Amino acid sequence: MNMRRITIGLSNHSLHYTLAIISADSPRRWPIEKFTGVLKKTRRGLYMGKKVNWQTEVAEIIKQGADTPFEWGTNDCCLFASDVAKIQTGIDMASVYRGTYDTKFSALRRVIKNHGSFEAIFDEHFERVPNAMAQRGDIVMTSVDKTMGIVWAGGALVSTGFNGICKMSDAYEPVITWRVV
Repeated sequence: MNMRRITIGLSNHSLHYTLAIISADSPRRWPIEKFTGVLKKTRRGLYMGKKVNWQTEVAEIIKQGADTPFEWGTNDCCLFASDVAKIQTGIDMASVYRGTYDTKFSALRRVIKNHGSFEAIFDEHFERVPNAMAQRGDIVMTSVDKTMGIVWAGGALVSTGFNGICKMSDAYEPVITWRVV
């Protein structure tokens, strides 16, 4: 069983938080994972914003995954988009799917059973924005086979291809864009 502890502190005139996931079984209570970000204020109240150094970590994932071929259930486009969202927000929305499918058919079967559609997975966590308002780090679904990807440098779309993570061609037009905040 895991406990979650949130520590909030004032740093450089902005409100930062640290989320530490600590194992209840550990005698010393060492954090398993730490996540630091900025609390943002909206009309709905405070929410946890993007992690402070998320762009550096996403760039590392893109660099490391450039030579890792596409594989259903371990290195596919939906898991890549989920990994990028996890880096930014600390939320792993694909945890129930990781390693549970190995073909396109079994992936569709799992998603339809749990959420109804790929869109519903991302709708549960993020708000849709007009495609013209897409910005770095946002998640997109494209017109070609509902391929999932992210918006990266210069508005380029990046996703997992057959030979690894790469820039998508211009044929991949965004159909849906989710703002990751």
